[in-house]
Amino acid sequence: MQDAHTWFVVGLDNGGNKNNATVLDGTGRFHVNQLLETPSRVLEGPDAAVQALAETFDTILELVGASRDVVRAVGLDTPGPASADGVISSQGSTNFAHAGWRSFDFRGAVEARLGLPVVYNNDGNAAALYAHHQLFGRDSARRSSIAAIVGTGLGGGVIVEGKVVKGAAGFAGELGHVHIPMEGLLGPDQPVPRCNCGFSGDAESVASLTAIEKNLLPYWLGRFPDHDLARAGSVKEAAKLVRDYGERGDALARHPCDPRHEEQRGEEGAPFGNRGGAERRYRDAQEEILQRPHGGQREPPCGVVPGQRYTRFMVSAG
Repeated sequence: MQDAHTWFVVGLDNGGNKNNATVLDGTGRFHVNQLLETPSRVLEGPDAAVQALAETFDTILELVGASRDVVRAVGLDTPGPASADGVISSQGSTNFAHAGWRSFDFRGAVEARLGLPVVYNNDGNAAALYAHHQLFGRDSARRSSIAAIVGTGLGGGVIVEGKVVKGAAGFAGELGHVHIPMEGLLGPDQPVPRCNCGFSGDAESVASLTAIEKNLLPYWLGRFPDHDLARAGSVKEAAKLVRDYGERGDALARHPCDPRHEEQRGEEGAPFGNRGGAERRYRDAQEEILQRPHGGQREPPCGVVPGQRYTRFMVSAG
């Protein structure tokens, strides 16, 4: 029997733009302490994406100096929605818009390509599980949490007593594809945002990088063509800059869904006529949340757990 230090599990993270990978030994120790980002090629379709993951697998083993024959299994996560067994939704998704992805058995294809057992979670569940164990540590098996993962799309995960809740079809925790009321959220004559999954007016259609690029910026920059983001060269490039502008306090970047944008400039070129009032309401809401009782926990019930590729909003449920 192999010693726990001499066999490995490889983790493959497939994203809308990049793949990443890591390696753990049988004791649970990570052997990679850096990002290993390579193009995911998902926009080119399943064949190209599976090949890209196989190359990522070989690269990470080369990095840690391990051979393929000491790898017992592979953990794979991909964007959803997908079944519990890693079959991509028949409707496609934000990251899997290519027609070849519809009902594609991604887990099975990677397993066949690598010739090793592959265990699957969608990326929302994988991130939620990791964040849960990082937050609660040894107490993880007795705690529950919900996570929303904001990236190219909007993922989510529900963890109960340390285990992922997948649901009968694997779609439990898909927070991004829950319909939300649009009344009061959209600006004048703003079309109802549409998600790549086929839904209109779900959470991902207004709260993701793709939503910013395809639904929010085209509308608001059309109303405020003199804003700095309108000079980014393309809406895609502007979407990537929204976070930086938001951190600097730009009102359009901080509140891209707010229908109260006024057609006048506030301070710093912001298109809120009452920028100070909007910022004050934001701070007041955050202060109210932090002052609520939370059962004697050391941490407030709402916190931000920074990840390598995502911002993970964790809500402790007990």
